Amino acid sequence: MTTLAAKPAGTQGDSSACNIHHKTKNKDAATAAAAVMYPEVDGERANLFFRANSQSQRFYRGRAIDCENESTFFLSQRKLLKAGAQDATSTYESAPEYSQSLRAYVNIKPLVHLHSPGLSQARQQGATMKDKPHPRIVMVTGATSGIGRAVARRFASASDRVIAVGRDSSALDEVAADIVRDGGECSTIRCDVTNDADVDKAFENVIGETSRLDVLVNAAGHISTGSIENTSLAAWDAMMNVNLRAVFHLMQLASPLLIKSKGNVVNISSVTGLRSFPGVLAYCVSKAGLDQLTRCAALELAPKGVRVNAVNPGVVVTEIHKRGGMSAEDYMAFLEHSKTTHPLGRVGDPGEIAELVFYLASENAGWITGATYQIDGGRALTCAR
Repeated sequence: MTTLAAKPAGTQGDSSACNIHHKTKNKDAATAAAAVMYPEVDGERANLFFRANSQSQRFYRGRAIDCENESTFFLSQRKLLKAGAQDATSTYESAPEYSQSLRAYVNIKPLVHLHSPGLSQARQQGATMKDKPHPRIVMVTGATSGIGRAVARRFASASDRVIAVGRDSSALDEVAADIVRDGGECSTIRCDVTNDADVDKAFENVIGETSRLDVLVNAAGHISTGSIENTSLAAWDAMMNVNLRAVFHLMQLASPLLIKSKGNVVNISSVTGLRSFPGVLAYCVSKAGLDQLTRCAALELAPKGVRVNAVNPGVVVTEIHKRGGMSAEDYMAFLEHSKTTHPLGRVGDPGEIAELVFYLASENAGWITGATYQIDGGRALTCAR
């Protein structure tokens, strides 16, 4: 399992694994740096805090509070460095080298979150989760694209440690790059969720490196066309293997860890699990089965403190239909047609699904289990067309 964290400028190398440890040297100089970045904020009112995990103090941020406008600014490591406090704020005592494809992390994006009365309560609450003392360990399958990728980034934005699972190593590197550039932490596991040995090994890695799991998001998915008359047994098996069997296997292996952490599972289902649609028979059945798996597992695991829920999106702009054989031209026509089949008049965005997943996995949803949440622009309210 490859672990990535925010990288300082100039670090290079060839190893695929990286764990950067930080230590703070001079709190007063950091306070001064915060005052330089925001001169309207009195340095004496700057509140500096430090986040530590089980291995080390791994990332530093200064927080300055402006009492007049009730806004909170989170200053990123890069902003403090740009303020001229490189020697004062941190040194990197251990920086194992990065793989060749991950050497571009010299321009880490500032982690600047603005909290103000004008922001929605939900948005503020999501941002303030940066202050959690113990970030969650979140495993996301299908994390290399579409909904899975958006989900991985959403959890990472809340300072949760993401374990991104996917089949494509280069795509996993790209996901890790996005997360690290935004100041997050990401481990990657190359894994085919339909390969039992791969999945077993993935959980061995998780147990060996983190010894715990707080959230499992099953976002890996497969789609293909076919009716009762022309769907082959091979196509049927391929659909069930990805969309149902693999999820069962992952949930089964994750259960002991989730019971220990009182964690939860969020499965990515579909509106096709709730309604019947022509031409995608196996897909509809696989998602209906996933919904029932969600409910049954929720009932069985509830006494042990584990919640299990699913989200059921309508048409969302991802690559799944193209991977299922739809041409780019046909896909654009499909998206245009979908505007007429969804009462809200548009298709969905992966980020919208990620927000619901994040909510269901949070303590705010602590009394929700066994639910299948429609997030489909009203699609399930209409007839198949």
